[in-house]
Amino acid sequence: MMCGDARESPTSPLPASVSAPGSTSVAALIADADGGALGERLAAMGLDASRSSSFAAAAARLLAAGVAPETRATAFWVPGRIEVLGKHTDYAGGRSLLCAVNRGFSVVAADRDDAILRVFASFELTGEADVAEVALAAAPEAASPAGWAVYPAAVSRLARNFGIRGGVDLALSCDLPEASGMSSSSAVVIATFLCLSARNRLSAQLRARLPTAEALCHYLGCVENGQDCGHELPGDAGVGTFGGSEDHTAILLSRRAELRVYAFCPTALEAPLPLHKRYEQFHAESEVLIPAVRGALSQREVPLPTLASLVDRSQALTASHLRNTLEETEWLPAAARRLGAVAASAFGAGFGGSVWALVEAGRAREILAEWSRAYAEEYPHRQAHARFFAMESPPPGACSVV
Repeated sequence: MMCGDARESPTSPLPASVSAPGSTSVAALIADADGGALGERLAAMGLDASRSSSFAAAAARLLAAGVAPETRATAFWVPGRIEVLGKHTDYAGGRSLLCAVNRGFSVVAADRDDAILRVFASFELTGEADVAEVALAAAPEAASPAGWAVYPAAVSRLARNFGIRGGVDLALSCDLPEASGMSSSSAVVIATFLCLSARNRLSAQLRARLPTAEALCHYLGCVENGQDCGHELPGDAGVGTFGGSEDHTAILLSRRAELRVYAFCPTALEAPLPLHKRYEQFHAESEVLIPAVRGALSQREVPLPTLASLVDRSQALTASHLRNTLEETEWLPAAARRLGAVAASAFGAGFGGSVWALVEAGRAREILAEWSRAYAEEYPHRQAHARFFAMESPPPGACSVV
């Protein structure tokens, strides 16, 4: 695993998922999945080949909704993200250490001839399915349905910022645990953006107005939180909480087998924490711990005791200074360390979220089983909704799969 510093290349070009997405037809995508070609492509990209079945299911749902088999289609993998370090630092220009996670959204979009965005959502862990429809040219207040659909609806801002008029029928299949702090909401925003950008061939406009990958991620953060992105890209009401662009950057720009360090523009301080404690946590996380962890990971032989102590310090500051943990997200890292994890820490949304643990490859299955069992014994009322899973190495960020 490598640890990269995004600021080594501050003018990164737009990712291929935006600048040059592939296209196929709905029927051809299903044939590729059935014949194994899609699985081979996914494996070559560092993704799970068995995920081809979720792409096929998404395409089949479009056919069932009346989309013609020969309709031009695009397909994307859009992951959730892990905030390894950098808890709530992006709001104020701090650093974050990030990677993608091996769960997320399989997305297939078919072109429409009108300005309608129709989204078919399938949530694999609960078996639920839903449909939402948004008129791209509608006023912002008229484009906001309820529930999960507010996130794809927010991307109708592209019609006002870039004048798009081409809609899509979009089917997505998600295996991210709900409210896990892995940024499923931002992943939906990015998935919708990728599909509408490809449908309307926006790459030339994006290169002219948002010429770098980092500028695009900042814009996508503004799409979600409602801010203006400069004078030329005015905002809407936005959705969710007023945050930075850490989630969008991790989801869109993560690289295979790599942790990446990014810094972010100032947005806001978090209340109601005492300012000096919030500052102490911010400074330690952004200016001390992340640079130290990056240095440790850059060595040929990673000093595991040093790495462990740095991550332990981050977790301790989260509980004592940031104070957005639950009893469970304080218990889980400590339990993982007792079971032999090299390091472990909570991340994600306040008063919820997830916990990651770094373990030796040969002990991953054993520790995961023991960790899951211990959690069920300690918090039996949480067992029905708890999800434990492993990944050998960080997967790539959002990418076109055709």
